[in-house]
This record gives sequence, structure tokens and C-alpha cells, in this order.
Amino acid sequence: MMGGTCLGGIGGVGPALAFLGSVGLAGVAALLYAARQSGRAAPAETVGGAPSDTARAILRERFARGEIDRAEYEERRTALSGAGPHWP
Repeated sequence: MMGGTCLGGIGGVGPALAFLGSVGLAGVAALLYAARQSGRAAPAETVGGAPSDTARAILRERFARGEIDRAEYEERRTALSGAGPHWP
């Protein structure tokens, strides 16, 4: 018999298993973090406090689908541009 234990002792398999286990856990944690971050929406970009182009694009789409009429479209477009009266 060699005098060492199966999973412990200096030069045994224990330190290698502990290292591989910690690397595996770190890998799983990194994958979970990446999966969570990929599901989050990007923040809306603003320039000088003005709404992003996304709001204008949605407004144009609603007008094109006929959900809002020209008067409402013009009113909302003016409000989004920062000119004229603002909505509360």
C-alpha cells in the first residue's frame, strides 16, 4: 500500500477535483449571468431629454395601421419633438 488516501493528501486526486469543481461552478454561474443579461431590454436612448426614435417609429406605425387619425398623429408628433404643449 502506498500510504495515501484515495481523495485526499498531498499529491492526491482531491485538490484536482476541488479545482475542477470550482471551475465548473464558475462556468455555470457565468452562463446564468449571460442568460439573464441577454433577456433584458436595452434602455431607451435619449438626446438632451428628447424621446428616442423608437417612440416616433411606434407613432408612425400606429398612424399607418389606422389606429390614430392625422390630427392625433400630428399632436403626438409635436409633443414628442419637444415643441408646443406637453402632456402631463
